[in-house]
Amino acid sequence: MSNIKTAVVLKGSRALLQGKQFAPELMTVIGVAGTVTAAVLAARATLKLQPILDQTAENVEEVKAEFAENVSSESEYKKKLSKAYFGGAVEICKIYAVPVSVGALSIAATIGGASIQHKRVVGLAAAYKGLDASFNEYRKNVIAEHGEEKDNEYRLGLRAVDEAEKDSEEGDTPAVLDDAVFGSPYARVFGEMNENWVKEDGFNLMFLRQKQDFLNNKLHARGHLFLNEVYEALGFDHSKAGSVVGWVLGSNGDNVVDFGIYTSGARTADFVNGLEKSVLLDFNVDGVIYDQIEKRRK
Repeated sequence: MSNIKTAVVLKGSRALLQGKQFAPELMTVIGVAGTVTAAVLAARATLKLQPILDQTAENVEEVKAEFAENVSSESEYKKKLSKAYFGGAVEICKIYAVPVSVGALSIAATIGGASIQHKRVVGLAAAYKGLDASFNEYRKNVIAEHGEEKDNEYRLGLRAVDEAEKDSEEGDTPAVLDDAVFGSPYARVFGEMNENWVKEDGFNLMFLRQKQDFLNNKLHARGHLFLNEVYEALGFDHSKAGSVVGWVLGSNGDNVVDFGIYTSGARTADFVNGLEKSVLLDFNVDGVIYDQIEKRRK
């Protein structure tokens, strides 16, 4: 019995944890389904409305007819008239009570799901900002101790190799810095797997430059830009990090969106000169901007 109890508790705890994990999605689904249900119930209730209105009107006419010729008491007349109207209102409330309740609960579920999701994004932004600050501080220490070249090697997971090592039989595995196909966590390869990539020479570079100009205009017009917006414009999938990092004007960043086409070494140089068909895009995001948008507006 003890083992059974333990198993039940573990499964219950796991189910509760999964429920919390997917709470925003579940509450949103419940909210949408409840709204549709409320609309259907309201439509059915409306079919019962006309008989109630007719009965209420009949009751009111009876009261008026009763006191039409002889109004012995004005207060009695108003009392009975109010009772007739109130009775009709009560009957209408009864038929719409369930649809209204379901609709109210559905709206509450939808708002609750959105609120939970918002709190999670805020928490993610705070955690990511702390991690980003720690990483940047680490990079500053590396640059101060070893220089920018070593920082790039450590950050990209690369190391330069000499000509003798490249010519040796065992020298084909290490990555050469200039031939890097790696980048920051935000980097993406723009190649034939992308729906916007074409085979014709020059068109890919033209497309990327136009998108970079467009996104810079958007940044300066609105004041901020999320990385996921850049991904979407270029045909890449969104990322979790892309929902909180990006660019904000006046945030000690570059105040410009740069794809790294002209600044990422020999690989991108070959692409610009038409020697390569694909290119690694490494975006110069300012960092976490989720909590900086409102500050800038103020």
